[in-house]
Amino acid sequence: MTHPALSADALVPDTGTLSQAAIDATLKLAVAQHQRGHLALAEALYDQVLTLDPINTDAMHLKGVVALAQGSSLEAMTLIERACALLPRSALFHRSRAEVLTALGHSADACDALKTAIGLKPDWAEAYVALGNAHAAEGRSDDAKAALSKATTIDPTLAEAWSNLGVLHLADKKIDDAIAAF
Repeated sequence: MTHPALSADALVPDTGTLSQAAIDATLKLAVAQHQRGHLALAEALYDQVLTLDPINTDAMHLKGVVALAQGSSLEAMTLIERACALLPRSALFHRSRAEVLTALGHSADACDALKTAIGLKPDWAEAYVALGNAHAAEGRSDDAKAALSKATTIDPTLAEAWSNLGVLHLADKKIDDAIAAF
C-alpha cells in the first residue's frame, strides 16, 4: 500500500510537485514516529519534508530536537536557530534553543533564550521550571527560586517545580521552606 503522503493523488497536476496536504501528512507521520522513539525514521521524514519545503519551520525545529536527542548538539543548534530566525515569535523554538545551549554548556545564553520564550508565552510554567534549572546550574539560587516559585503560581500541580524549589531551599538550609515545597 502506498503511503498517503506519497500517493499519486498527492501530485499537483500543473507542477508535478507534492501538494501541501501531502507535505503536511508526511510531517504528521514524522511526528508520530518521533513520539514513538523511532528517531532515525522521524529524521528521514523530516528531511523529506525539508526537501519539499526548505523553510518548513516545524520540520526544521523537530529535526533539531532529534539531532539533540542523538547527541548532535551543533547540528541541533544550526537547525533550531534557523527555525527561530524564520519564526522568531515561537516560544517553543526558543525553549528548544535553550535546551541545546544547556547541552553545549552555555547556561547564561540558555537563560536568555528561556526569557525570550517566557516573554512570548508568559503563562508557560514549564519554561519557568527550565529557567529555574538554568539559574540553579549557574549558581544563582535566588533567581532559580524566583523562577520556580513563578512556575508553582502558574501551575500549582507541577511537581518538578515544587521538588526543585525544595532542593534549593534545602541547600540553603531553609528546612521549613524545603518541607513546605516538598
